[in-house]
Amino acid sequence: MYYSAIGVLALLVLLIENQDVLIKRDDDFRRPAWSAYRAFLIALMVYYIVDIFWGVIEDQKLSRVLFLDTTVYFIAMAATVFFWTKFVVGYLDVGDRAGRILRNVGRAFCGVILVMVAINLFYPLLFSVDAQCVYKPGPARHAVLGTQSVMLFLTSAYAFSAMRQAEGVGRRRYRTVTWFGIIIGVFLAVQIWFPYLPVYTVAFMLGTSLLHAFVVGDEREEYRAVMAAAEARGESIVHTHIAQALAHGYEDVFYVNTESEEFVEYRTDGENGALTEVRRGAQFFDQCMEEVNVYVHPDDRAAFAVGMNRTVLMDELDRNGAFVMAYRLVQGSESKYVSMRVSRMGDDENIIVIGVSNVDDLMRQRRAAERMAEESAAYARISALAGDFICIYIVDPVTGSYREYSATEEYETLLMAKEGEDFFKVAAERGRGSVYPDDLDRYLSLFTAANVRAEIARNGLFSLRYRLLVNGAPIHVWLKAAMIVEEEGVRLVVGINDVDAAVRQEEEYAQQLSQAQQQANRDALTGVKNRHAYLSAEDQLDQRIKGGSGLEFAIVVFDVNDLKTVNDTEGHQAGDQYLRDACKIVCDVFKHSPVFRVGGDEFAVIAEGSDYEHIDELIAEVAAHNAEAAGTGGIVIACGMAKYDGDPCVAVVFERADLGMYANKGALKARR
Repeated sequence: MYYSAIGVLALLVLLIENQDVLIKRDDDFRRPAWSAYRAFLIALMVYYIVDIFWGVIEDQKLSRVLFLDTTVYFIAMAATVFFWTKFVVGYLDVGDRAGRILRNVGRAFCGVILVMVAINLFYPLLFSVDAQCVYKPGPARHAVLGTQSVMLFLTSAYAFSAMRQAEGVGRRRYRTVTWFGIIIGVFLAVQIWFPYLPVYTVAFMLGTSLLHAFVVGDEREEYRAVMAAAEARGESIVHTHIAQALAHGYEDVFYVNTESEEFVEYRTDGENGALTEVRRGAQFFDQCMEEVNVYVHPDDRAAFAVGMNRTVLMDELDRNGAFVMAYRLVQGSESKYVSMRVSRMGDDENIIVIGVSNVDDLMRQRRAAERMAEESAAYARISALAGDFICIYIVDPVTGSYREYSATEEYETLLMAKEGEDFFKVAAERGRGSVYPDDLDRYLSLFTAANVRAEIARNGLFSLRYRLLVNGAPIHVWLKAAMIVEEEGVRLVVGINDVDAAVRQEEEYAQQLSQAQQQANRDALTGVKNRHAYLSAEDQLDQRIKGGSGLEFAIVVFDVNDLKTVNDTEGHQAGDQYLRDACKIVCDVFKHSPVFRVGGDEFAVIAEGSDYEHIDELIAEVAAHNAEAAGTGGIVIACGMAKYDGDPCVAVVFERADLGMYANKGALKARR
């Protein structure tokens, strides 16, 4: 019966450790990869239950029941391999050909096992059970279990390849996934030769415990840290800003990090402008390409796919600071026109905000107006540019002759003559006296006949934002140009729109969002910088390393001892104060270096300049503090340091420092 006892223990450990994943307690575990992991755990639970009954049935010598139980046993084993493979490919999210092949091989392997199990009902291909309830391996058993081992080793190799490209905590998680496959594969190979020992069950219990400690636990803590940081920095500020934008007509707003391609989608209720977060996700541009065939009208899909291509969109934002596109969304059997506007954050070029507004009524009114023969050409010209313009010019693109259609009195003295020849030459000459000096070079280089025609050919519209000097002050304007067809032929319509108030409002929003982002880099408990800030600093250092500049820096990693004891005996408020006191000790030693809280009880320091030059003295100061604290019952902080020595990236230096910290932690505990 000891065989079944091992299975009972493994089942209890799985249920206790993975309750959050199984019941989706955190939203972070609702992602597709974790759905595969949840299916893997369920298959593993079935395997444990079958294995428990196997020991009981074999002890009671119930041969037919043992045969049925062993059949389910093989099915559960195949299912664990299949769902594990699916989880690994989804979790690593490399998106390469090898991942797709590995997932298909796992699916095929599971299918082959099911066929073999069916055959085994009639012919002992995998196993048999005689009348004395003796289990006898069949000719294909060793091959099946050996193939399962190979499958597990393949998942480990795939995870190892992803681990080599990962950094920081992600590297540790991928390393754990790698070791899981190796451990299970090796133990399964042992199981081949010892069928009456619960070797495979022990392996899964060990492997899932590793996953819980270094993957599931890390994911949960990171998710909760992000949520806590969002609450601490006042997420309502971001909501308020987006709500104000929505109040001006936006139905959906996407907040996108173009570097990581993570995004948040918000939606308004349409009545009072209240915001609701619809979803969070990753791979934003890939999702756009996937959803275009579902939500965008067939006639507009090609243009949408081009406009939302990451390279094209970034180039457009670099040129004009914003990107606008109209298209139709499909809603059941009907469609509606929407206008999408993309703008970039002024203080962070990686952040873009995408607003989608409903312009269906406007677009349909315009289409109806264009179809009506009695509408005047002037209405068609204004409709082609859809805006309130301070001036509109009608230009013959072949001869360059032009005439002014409309201009406000305020701008009359800044603009060109009512009519004339060589429109672009006159626009350049007039621009030298009316365009704000900082924008003049860009205006002259972009607003040329060749560039305008090329841009319209690509996107249907040319747009350029710059500033005009009005009474000595710069005013933001938006120049737009489009081709229309009139009775006398194709004409270029050029309009200048006063957008100063809107631009200044956007700049104010951007500044407030920037302040919120700075707060997001601050740890709410200790006041030092948080893990997000550390990753940004690490990335900047990596860029300097790639640049080949001579660098001198060191990474110091700290771990606060006995935090759990304080939390358990004195409560979490005392634990929080314990962390703050420990953080102050680190800050007092490293006065000239940034201090980061990178984990629950872990801190890191990037030492440069004066602190780097005296790094050994500072480490000695920490050691002296620990020696005194050990004798007086004070706060003991394990410490590890590593200097940059031509390493390929900062993560390697951090890893050496982390190893040193663990060595110091062990030494401190040994002295007690």
